Amino acid sequence: MEQIIKKYVSEYNPCVCLICHSENDSFSLSFMSSLISSKDFLNNYNIPLHIEVSNNSNDHCRNKVKNDLLAKACSIQKITHVLYVNDNICWNPIDIIKLLLSNKYCVSAVIPDTTFNWDKIYNNPDIINQWKQINEIQNLNNNAEEVLQYHILNYNIGYIDNNLNLENSTGKVDFFKMGFTLLKIDMIKKLQLCFPRTKYYDEKLSKHQNNNTYFLFNSGIEKNTYFNENDIFLKRWKNIGGTLWINVSINVTLTNTQYYKGSFYNSITQI
Repeated sequence: MEQIIKKYVSEYNPCVCLICHSENDSFSLSFMSSLISSKDFLNNYNIPLHIEVSNNSNDHCRNKVKNDLLAKACSIQKITHVLYVNDNICWNPIDIIKLLLSNKYCVSAVIPDTTFNWDKIYNNPDIINQWKQINEIQNLNNNAEEVLQYHILNYNIGYIDNNLNLENSTGKVDFFKMGFTLLKIDMIKKLQLCFPRTKYYDEKLSKHQNNNTYFLFNSGIEKNTYFNENDIFLKRWKNIGGTLWINVSINVTLTNTQYYKGSFYNSITQI
């Protein structure tokens, strides 16, 4: 793994900017721990990690804040990737490397939902023994709580033709929930080119940053269905021929009123 990372860095010279908007006045300890450890970890491989965050609870225009953060990230010299992270996500530093190595325009971890699908157990009480058997046979080394939680959590993902073909833990999907998503700067530039009517100007940003101010995150209604700003962002990418990818080897934890520790890979692993 070490040599693979060094080869990638030598060939592509990655430079990442993490963007995150929080509607609270502060970030959680788990988020900050992931952030600080990631910066130190990437620094060991000479991968710069810039950080653009907003935690102003008085700014109620969430879409505008996200687009401003994206403009700031795109204006950083030698930037190659933007990492979009929700403020209620915690991760391992190696997960950023995994996204980089996927080498896709738009690739994401699979984010767990904040709901448990108890019907899986109610409709089939014996399924817990099946999950336990899979964990032992596949040497997944998960404890009892992890085995249970991985399988009964719902995951925000849509398959293409009900199939998921994986290569190096990466597969193409119809949609996913943004939350720990890596975007190539070339992808964002293509969106800017294809959606010129989204251009705006913000006097609070520098002239250089205003070169990248496009309202690409914007909620709206299509065919009587509401889509949030993240969904519209991904739909725009798909509408110009872009594809969406997930890396199933990444496990992220969603923090809310409790911890939702997800592992999509474990949830789909069979004997």
